[in-house]
Amino acid sequence: MQIIKDKLSNDLIFSLIKDNKEVTALFHANWSSFSNKIKEEFLKENEDQYKDKAKIIIDIDKNRELMQKLGINQIPSLVIFTKDSLKKNDFNIKTINL
Repeated sequence: MQIIKDKLSNDLIFSLIKDNKEVTALFHANWSSFSNKIKEEFLKENEDQYKDKAKIIIDIDKNRELMQKLGINQIPSLVIFTKDSLKKNDFNIKTINL
């Protein structure tokens, strides 16, 4: 599982999708107690039981542009990305610094 603390890059999301059939993204805010509870449950879930699937946690405060482009207006939110659900031009995001 990856926790994205900075801006999510196009390259990262597309490499995750390329390596996995789907990526489940939790859009999360550290300042929200409910969001933190959902994050705890999301982290507990065993990834090994899901072949060809990945999970990431995305900090909404650093990824507002992505939230707007995906139409996300509530947190926490879960989004599943697949190879068929995104095109390279669907969103243009600045690169992250990990």
